[in-house]
Amino acid sequence: MEWDDDLLISLVQKYPQLWNKRDMQFKNKNAKSNAWRTIACILDDRSAEECERRFTVLRNKYASEKRSEKASTASGIICSHATSQWPHYQAMGFLDAFISFRKRRNTGNVVEHVQDHPKPPLEILGKLHECNMKRTLKPLVSIPVD
Repeated sequence: MEWDDDLLISLVQKYPQLWNKRDMQFKNKNAKSNAWRTIACILDDRSAEECERRFTVLRNKYASEKRSEKASTASGIICSHATSQWPHYQAMGFLDAFISFRKRRNTGNVVEHVQDHPKPPLEILGKLHECNMKRTLKPLVSIPVD
């Protein structure tokens, strides 16, 4: 049986305890469970768990579309497809105030820029070594010689 996503979205919108973290019933598992059972009953032949999973897929798709839209406008690219063409994009707009994006860490291939410095001549390295040796061999206490 095919999903009626539009109907599912409109039903979920009527139960803010399912998506509004500020709703007093948001943390009430019984209230949420009852809402999903009611939605499943209206959708016929669907379980509450199936309805919840399907809405999670829709919500994740919406968040992905919003993220893409945000990225394209932030980069300054103005194009005709900057606004999502996903058919449920407008209907899912009620979630806007409740979707937040975390900053992503760049886990891709990080290229380090290393400058090539010419190797110092051997005479400079020798003098540097001499200076280091003098510092380490310097007596800690000077003893007078008669």
